[in-house]
Amino acid sequence: NPEDYSNIKKDEYIPQGYVIISGTYPSILITAYSKDDNSRIYIYDKKEGNYLGYISINNTNHVGGITYDPNNDILFITASNGLINTYDYSVLMQALNNGIEILDNEVVINLANKSDQSQNNDYVILDNDINVLQSAATICYYDNALYSIDYGLNSILVKTEYDIVDGHIISTDNKVIIPDDAKCVQGMAFYKNKENTYLVLSSSSGFLQSKITIYETNKDYEWECVSQKIIKSSKRIEGISVDKYGNISTIYEGDITKSKIVGNVEVMLHSKTNNNIINDLGYDISGFVWDVQNENQLTLSKAKRLIKKQN
Repeated sequence: NPEDYSNIKKDEYIPQGYVIISGTYPSILITAYSKDDNSRIYIYDKKEGNYLGYISINNTNHVGGITYDPNNDILFITASNGLINTYDYSVLMQALNNGIEILDNEVVINLANKSDQSQNNDYVILDNDINVLQSAATICYYDNALYSIDYGLNSILVKTEYDIVDGHIISTDNKVIIPDDAKCVQGMAFYKNKENTYLVLSSSSGFLQSKITIYETNKDYEWECVSQKIIKSSKRIEGISVDKYGNISTIYEGDITKSKIVGNVEVMLHSKTNNNIINDLGYDISGFVWDVQNENQLTLSKAKRLIKKQN
């Protein structure tokens, strides 16, 4: 069911990342940032979609991506300067369940306050050395690896494998891929059917119509575009999630305050791509401007070094 997250806008926060988690603590998490305060994780009940509360985290970044590793119970959230914040998800949810109700059943947890021992901050926050993309637009966990991708004219996708040693998350290998025609990426998810695994990316930029692009990997592990859909009358899509049936749900940065199903992977794979030349030109310009503005960041230079190592 579509989830209402209008409370984020009422708080004057801007939604960015989006993940749906099953298991012991089933929930829907949306990251959001503010120009004037710490970034937050807003938490909703997965079954009913009810708002439960928010967690204030110790940075002011756009927190464009959030994802979950179910095998190790780790929550990943993008931070600034190429860093990834990592949390023990179960401890985080236990803190939420034991938290203090502030108003209308809203529970507020402040991870930025290290001195608050009642919230087990020392146990919630995990150490890691994952540092690949300085401006990762979004991240996604899939099949024992963390994927990050930047926003630009030729979005760079990095697959990061990692181990956990004494509670410390250690990056063990990085592989860089530049998916065909991936640009201005805001959301990422994976979908697997009986035949293949597909990478699903959402793109948006200001007034342009948002779009969903699907990729399939070949034998050389190059992600090739196999379907693309412009989401008509839909702008500023951010995070996405794909369920086991291939349904693609999204959240938005702008005035829309409910998650929506905007397509289905299986249907898109058998549908004609609906390109729009003017819209695509707008993405080219937006991606180029972003690259120019961020040319001194380590995003491109580090990725190029990684590519040289691979070759």
